[in-house]
Amino acid sequence: MCFSAEASFTAGAILTAGGVATVIRIKSKKEIPLALLPLLFGIQQIIEGIQWVSAKPSCLSGTMAYAFLAFAFVLWPTYVPASVLLVEKNKDRRTMIIGCLVIGIMTSLYLLIALIKNPLTVTAETGHIAYLINLPWSWGIFPYWFATAGSCIFSRYKLITWLGATVTLGVIYAAMSYGNAFPSVWCFFAAVASLLIYFHFRTKYPETKP
Repeated sequence: MCFSAEASFTAGAILTAGGVATVIRIKSKKEIPLALLPLLFGIQQIIEGIQWVSAKPSCLSGTMAYAFLAFAFVLWPTYVPASVLLVEKNKDRRTMIIGCLVIGIMTSLYLLIALIKNPLTVTAETGHIAYLINLPWSWGIFPYWFATAGSCIFSRYKLITWLGATVTLGVIYAAMSYGNAFPSVWCFFAAVASLLIYFHFRTKYPETKP
């Protein structure tokens, strides 16, 4: 698969449209964070599209890098388990997802501190964007996976579980193949997979014929 500005902008447009279509289907305020996932991933992909076409180094490139990593490092490890927890009613599953959320909060804080303390360099390489930062990914990938994909896998809803399984495959592929491009590649896979949230709500609230 080739990643490019076109891929990021196309994914961003599709996810944004899918996100809007998802939000208008919900019936409860507790469903809002989960329904917003495709839209937020769409915004992140548009940010990376701008990163692709910006000069490097430049003020625009630096701004887009920190905006992208704010999603990847800080938002997702906490937001995903929190949004899944809000819609989960099963007591035992809620307990497991709460564990994911605790790990996610700690992961977000760790990555936020790393992002603030360490210098960041961005390069556009063949097929991906590399975010060069002094961060031991070998330590951080498991808690990151546990918070994001794990919380989805523990859900009682089948399509949310599928989302977690798909994201898991993306984590494995990105970690084994791309090194410093892990945030970029993983977020692309997770963004596309987040469209399963639309089908989750479409299945939960099917359209009624007049």
